[in-house]
Amino acid sequence: VQQTFPTMTEAAPAGLSAVRSPTSKKPVVAPEEQATLNEEKRKMRFENEQYLREKPELTMLMRVILSEILDQTPPDPVKFVAEFCTKAGLKEQVMAATSK
Repeated sequence: VQQTFPTMTEAAPAGLSAVRSPTSKKPVVAPEEQATLNEEKRKMRFENEQYLREKPELTMLMRVILSEILDQTPPDPVKFVAEFCTKAGLKEQVMAATSK
């Protein structure tokens, strides 16, 4: 399944529009719009970091998953993670790692 990503126009907050340059496929954004987009990105990064700080078990879960992937080097990492996340005892493994 091929993943598609939104264009700048689709991803821009409501009320903002990206203008395409006639000589480039890259969007050209007005300075005011760029400032708004930058502020939205900053706000999102702050909220994401705040959430991660409130949920240390999430960071540890990611570490446990990455460690298992690197230890076992599965040929299909996505399938491996899907199966790994449904195994019995995962919560206990993560909580034990969090308390270290």
